[in-house]
Amino acid sequence: MGTFTIKRWKCDRCGLVVDGDRPKRPWGESARYSVTVSVDYGTAGGTEIDWKEMCNDCDREVGAAIPALRKKDV
Repeated sequence: MGTFTIKRWKCDRCGLVVDGDRPKRPWGESARYSVTVSVDYGTAGGTEIDWKEMCNDCDREVGAAIPALRKKDV
């Protein structure tokens, strides 16, 4: 009896599963984002978001939201 391995990749944000490796970025897109949000254990219990591997659609959505999270000049 033989054995074989099926390699799949999964988006940490939306759960999209694709056969093989992470989807290649579309031409013209260069940024990849990694987002980790942790809250004090005494307040809410640790990590709330841990998105290290995201599909192209999620990467685009998260990237569009980044400017709103940056520190604003006061």
